[in-house]
Amino acid sequence: LPEGTVYLVCTSAGEVGVNISADHLVCDLSTFESMAQRFGRVNRFGNYPDTEIHVVHPTGFETKDKPVEAARERTLALLRDLNGDASPAALGGLD
Repeated sequence: LPEGTVYLVCTSAGEVGVNISADHLVCDLSTFESMAQRFGRVNRFGNYPDTEIHVVHPTGFETKDKPVEAARERTLALLRDLNGDASPAALGGLD
């Protein structure tokens, strides 16, 4: 393993098909399915108690005639319901 900090910058292709485990994540807001995939690449093996995920998102959404924006707005509401716990158990417990 390399010494020091390593950054991975990727497209949504990094959400699936790669067996990586990041210590932290900074990403933009997407739909719930994509967010769950991204979160699944963070602290995959439970090795770190101080893992952080930061989601960058708009303060408002233009949802009229924009289904993806409406889905992102609903996703943000779900993520807020997690109260900072993005573990697979917490994601699975969402309604």
